[in-house]
Amino acid sequence: GKWSPPRDRNRPRPPQDYEHYPDRPPREEIVREIAGPSGTDAIVTRNSYGALILCTADLMFVDVDLPEVPPAPKTGWLSRFFKGKDLPQNSPKSAEQECLTRIRRGLERFRVSNARIYRTAGGFRCAVLDRPMQPDSEESRQLVEAMEADPLYVRMCRRQDCFRARLTPKPWRCDLELPPHRFPFPSPAAEQSYRAWEHAYDNGIAGWSVCRLVDSILEGPVHPAFEPLIGLHDKLTRCDTNAPLA
Repeated sequence: GKWSPPRDRNRPRPPQDYEHYPDRPPREEIVREIAGPSGTDAIVTRNSYGALILCTADLMFVDVDLPEVPPAPKTGWLSRFFKGKDLPQNSPKSAEQECLTRIRRGLERFRVSNARIYRTAGGFRCAVLDRPMQPDSEESRQLVEAMEADPLYVRMCRRQDCFRARLTPKPWRCDLELPPHRFPFPSPAAEQSYRAWEHAYDNGIAGWSVCRLVDSILEGPVHPAFEPLIGLHDKLTRCDTNAPLA
């Protein structure tokens, strides 16, 4: 299949060669296929930098990036002035609250009765669990626009006709090396080298998580087809731990 990772504006960044865009999708190794009543509901792939990705046909994931905010001064008159008062509008905490409010309003506008909102290293992730959604539908387009999702992520989902959610950490966030080769492997020796890297990566990410559950809408049930998919997502992202986000 043709899949590509969404852009991430966090630092540190990988070499540019490891970032891909919707008009240049790389091939990814399929690690697992998840079948449903009508066929394949989802696949798990390993992307160009080695992370596992959940690619779903109609379980909608939305990634919303937080804007980069300069750190507030720790000393001086400005910090003394704001001590004990409302946060300035461009503070990291106010940006988080604004983003969360925008996501919740989008879900309310479309009367979503079951959803989960997660904190990620670079922002938030929302899973819409009450109904199937199509990546190229007008409803999906309006919902992601209401949440102000990452435009590149939106374009990629529509072009590749799937929703994507990263399940395991980005290696550079865990002080790990990037994989030595990409799929498809040019030789058996290259694959052997990659599998050795994969083993080190799996060990190295043990103390990290991808996201943390911060809010839920529970007014209605989870769509039956989504129960195993969101269960897999929550297990592999380790969203119920206090491990640092990567």
